[in-house]
Amino acid sequence: MKKMKWVLQIIVLLIVSVGLMGCEEDPDNKDRQAFIESLTEDEMVVVVWERAYQQYVASTETKAAYDLMNYEGVSIRYLLVKAETPGEYYELVNELLYQNESVDLIHLPFGNPYQAYVDNGIAMDLTDAIPEIANIYPDLQSPYYIPATIWVFSTVLDRIVLENLGIEEEIEALDRDGYMAIREAWLESTPRYYTKRRYQEEVADFHTRFSVFDLENRQVSLAKEEVVSYVQDLRNEIHSDQYLGIQEEEPNDFVVQDAEHINGLNTERLGWISPHDSDDLIFLPPVFEPDQALLTDGYVVNRFGKNKEIAIRFLRKYLEDENQISIYNDSYSFYPVSRQVEEEIYKLDEFVYRHEKLKVLQTQILENIKQGLYASPSNQSFEYWLMMQGLYARLEELVYDEEYYTRDDLEAELKALEERLYLILIE
Repeated sequence: MKKMKWVLQIIVLLIVSVGLMGCEEDPDNKDRQAFIESLTEDEMVVVVWERAYQQYVASTETKAAYDLMNYEGVSIRYLLVKAETPGEYYELVNELLYQNESVDLIHLPFGNPYQAYVDNGIAMDLTDAIPEIANIYPDLQSPYYIPATIWVFSTVLDRIVLENLGIEEEIEALDRDGYMAIREAWLESTPRYYTKRRYQEEVADFHTRFSVFDLENRQVSLAKEEVVSYVQDLRNEIHSDQYLGIQEEEPNDFVVQDAEHINGLNTERLGWISPHDSDDLIFLPPVFEPDQALLTDGYVVNRFGKNKEIAIRFLRKYLEDENQISIYNDSYSFYPVSRQVEEEIYKLDEFVYRHEKLKVLQTQILENIKQGLYASPSNQSFEYWLMMQGLYARLEELVYDEEYYTRDDLEAELKALEERLYLILIE
């Protein structure tokens, strides 16, 4: 899924300190057994994607493990898996699970679904083991998956640029059509390049706008008249002479480049990196893809793990109020999953002394979450995740391909893609 790849690229920008504990490099096949044999009988193993560990897990999710190790005598080790993509990470974790029972806790990066581990019988039902699940925001509750942190992408606009375009009214919320109207006004104001942002905004919600997937009836509808026309028109636009050319990004966009990847629930980092005055910025909840807006990373407990009891203790410790507050208080980027600490966060200095606009943004997003306006891709099936990846990857190839396509050619390509996605759905 293009959006998911974009999310992972964004997370790369959030590099933080590696963390409090030593950890093991991902062993290759010949060294893996040595790693297993080095474990003590009461040592829990957490398997995690190396990239995710270095970028955010080490700084936001290991405090609970640190407390257990230092105050309760628990031994925990992180097994880092080197993988180029989330898909490859899944494959390598499955190999580990097949080879031994020494993996107790499985970490899933932002936006990655957990359902595959439920379907194959790996995920433990935690309903009775972790009563604190009831404290998690309702749309994120699952008996098999404990979300760790929340990330919701905000949209930050440059008010000065908009005023120069003649847009001076107050903007408190925008739907897709309103946003795209501003985009068109900006594009028409002076000659522009076609950029990746323009493309991503154009295809955002493609799967819902064109009702590509009908999961209930197990159908994929892609090779239809409206989709063929849309792809053809988009190709014609990109490769037309209305643009100066194609480039990766436009530095003078009306979307604030250095703020666009800020978590709308914890935007403190904006104060460090933005050269803009906050009074000149417009902060909005997500404009695109509500079904992909509520991003979480999280954990699955391996019900066959030797030390799954320690994994349960870790997750319960992690969900304690003190640790949940520290996620907000210490990370400057992430937001806790427990609704129990919401009022306590409002009392923190880190919240009290924030710019009022950031407080308004956070409360808007939280209200949207409580109303169920955002969905989490982590709750989708593994097959759906694969279909989304396949859809958006191939769509980008077709749109940007400089080769000439007749309308019949495009229809044939979309039909072939439809069949591939259907095969994933019915497997």
